[in-house]
Amino acid sequence: MLIGGGMNDSRINLLGAGVVIAAGFAWAAGSLYSQRAPLPRSPLLSSGVQMIAGGALLLLTAAFTGEIARFSWTRVSGISVIALLYLIVFGAIVAFTAYSWLLRVVEPARAATYAYVNPVVAVILGWAVAHEPISWRMAIGAGVIVASVAMITKDEKRDGKRWQEG
Repeated sequence: MLIGGGMNDSRINLLGAGVVIAAGFAWAAGSLYSQRAPLPRSPLLSSGVQMIAGGALLLLTAAFTGEIARFSWTRVSGISVIALLYLIVFGAIVAFTAYSWLLRVVEPARAATYAYVNPVVAVILGWAVAHEPISWRMAIGAGVIVASVAMITKDEKRDGKRWQEG
């Protein structure tokens, strides 16, 4: 179901928007739950278990929605394979392991600040690697994001004690 239509005739897919909202909620709930869940002591093992479970769910979803039947190896480019390998190594293994470790040593709100900084890093990488333009709006937005994250993370003594001591 699509709604909308306006100046640019943009439309919103309600199912897609709902899935994105549910995913964000599930990520936040999982981040909070991981603070008290009996997880493996190794962040790498913990990440691996979570990625295997997530991959299995994505594979089931792909099968259920017919994505597997529509997949064609002939439409996969070399650049796509390189991008996928990059995302597997840096976007999944390195980043997710670091996030799992971070959840163990700081409060979830502070760990979640990565989600704000990631788009800024992506824009800078797009500019540096792919020569994508950066507008004044993007630069101002990036500055606001970085300043906000700095404010969140700056005052560790705000409540008078560290997260783990509470």
